Amino acid sequence: MRVHKQALVVSVVTCLAVVMLEALLTGDAMSTWYAQLEKPSWHVPMWGFVIVGVGVYILDGFIIYRVLTVVPSLRARAIALAALLDVMVLNAFWHHALLACESARVGFLGLIVFLGRLLVLQIA
Repeated sequence: MRVHKQALVVSVVTCLAVVMLEALLTGDAMSTWYAQLEKPSWHVPMWGFVIVGVGVYILDGFIIYRVLTVVPSLRARAIALAALLDVMVLNAFWHHALLACESARVGFLGLIVFLGRLLVLQIA
C-alpha cells in the first residue's frame, strides 16, 4: 500500500487545526463551569470523553486521507471534504456553545443543528 504523503499531511494538519480551534473556543470552561455541574452517577468520566474525542479526530483524519486518495472526481472530493470540515468546525463551535456560554440550552440547540449537519455528511 502506497502512502500519499501530501494527503497524510493535509489530513493531520486539518485535524490539528480544528482541535486548536476547539481548544481556543472552549477555553478553561471544562475545568471551571463544567466541572462544577452536578452529574448523575452514570455520567461518563472525563477520560471517557477524551478517548472518544481522540477517536473522532483519528476517524476524521482517516476519512480526509481516504477521500483525498480514493475519490477520483475532484467535485466529489470537494463536496465530501467540505461536508466533513463543516461538521468538524461545527463540533468545535458546539463545544463553545455548551461550555464557554455556560448554557445547556444553547448546547442542546447547537446539538440539533449539529445532528442536521451530520445527516448532510452521511448523504455526501
